Amino acid sequence: MKLKRGRLQKAKGGGYAGGGAPFGYESLRGGKKLYVNATEAKAVRRVFEIKQSFPDMTLKSIAEFMKMEGHKGRKGADFNAMLVKRILDKENFYRGYYNYDGIESVGEYEPLLS
Repeated sequence: MKLKRGRLQKAKGGGYAGGGAPFGYESLRGGKKLYVNATEAKAVRRVFEIKQSFPDMTLKSIAEFMKMEGHKGRKGADFNAMLVKRILDKENFYRGYYNYDGIESVGEYEPLLS
């Protein structure tokens, strides 16, 4: 219960309240502050560029396109449809709006999308 209250309080202030850092970001071990991972951030922006240019393109097609351009997932893994879906589902997060357990706030991290 204490942990949940602490996370909710942190989220109200726009702080990152838990879980692994989203693709495009990293956090120091044990820390909750998010820092931009330049390589991943470039891939995140590219996914949104592709989706905007080709709105009917499937997740799998976007992943294949990303692989052709040489983009990689975490730890050198191939880009796949699930990673593309996770990126696209977090559009508001990448624009700087953080949502945790129903609490919405402006995030205390650098947005990847304008």
